[in-house]
Amino acid sequence: MKFNRRRFLQAFGALAAVSLSPTIVKAASSPRVVVVGGGFAGATAAKYLRMWSGNSIDVTLIDPKASHTSCLLSNLVLNGRITLNELKMSYGSLKSFYGVNVVRDRVVSIDVAGRQVKLKSDPTGPGISYDHLIVATGISFNKPKGVDFKKTPHAWIAGSQTNLLASKVRGMSAGDTFVMTIPKAPYRCPPGPCERACLVADILKRKGGGKVTVLDANPSIQA
Repeated sequence: MKFNRRRFLQAFGALAAVSLSPTIVKAASSPRVVVVGGGFAGATAAKYLRMWSGNSIDVTLIDPKASHTSCLLSNLVLNGRITLNELKMSYGSLKSFYGVNVVRDRVVSIDVAGRQVKLKSDPTGPGISYDHLIVATGISFNKPKGVDFKKTPHAWIAGSQTNLLASKVRGMSAGDTFVMTIPKAPYRCPPGPCERACLVADILKRKGGGKVTVLDANPSIQA
């Protein structure tokens, strides 16, 4: 099925009336959409719901952080080309330019029947009501027992883990061995692990040589 703005908005019941002009969308009602998660998926959905509806849809984005830190280009933090702060994307333009209501909080429960999300700051309060809900919370971990992510950083989520891994890589010397694992697919960003392995290999080569061992749960490269 071909994806376009009409089908996108029809999914949210916003096209009771549409102008003949392809550039103008007029909604007969103003549905309330709550987006949980402000990463690439959530922020993009919030932006285009406002933009393609002619700002006639009330959109609230909820995320516990003040900004999103991109995993894209995080390898450049490892080799010192950029800093982690350069990967941070604020929600300022979503609020000021697109009119998205940004709430800095964490959703602790969803009342599907009552169409409300409950917030960590007031879990017993009225919450935020919605007509349609988008859940775009990204990945989480089932942490293996006995694993200390401070000693063996995963860096799958950009942030403090990225800086920690960068410091450990910078501290390696010629002849050292870097061991990394790749989980069984599907996983976030198929080419990511191989890109990281190549980057670390390049860093070790510049230090005088070393070894990169990749433990891959997949029969072949996923990129």
